[in-house]
Amino acid sequence: MVYNKDIKKPTKNIIIQVDINYKSFEENYEIFLSNLNLDELRKEAEIPEADNLKKNGTFERGIYYTVDGNLEYSRIRIQKLQQTAIVDGKEKKI
Repeated sequence: MVYNKDIKKPTKNIIIQVDINYKSFEENYEIFLSNLNLDELRKEAEIPEADNLKKNGTFERGIYYTVDGNLEYSRIRIQKLQQTAIVDGKEKKI
């Protein structure tokens, strides 16, 4: 882990609550991912403006959930983000 003066501890995971109609879960989730606002995430996670934040690929996971008492399964993409900062003149991953 790399620390700089502005960061007390690195943020490993950001959990975002999503209001989704589970009857159309996969479609709504894809819309949610496509509309992720990095400025809002930066503010929520208190990431300094001087640090770079970018989408850095996705990975898939399967999730189970219930709709009207029926067990449903979906494959979803988890969006990864990369935060970097300039430390001693060099870009470092945080």
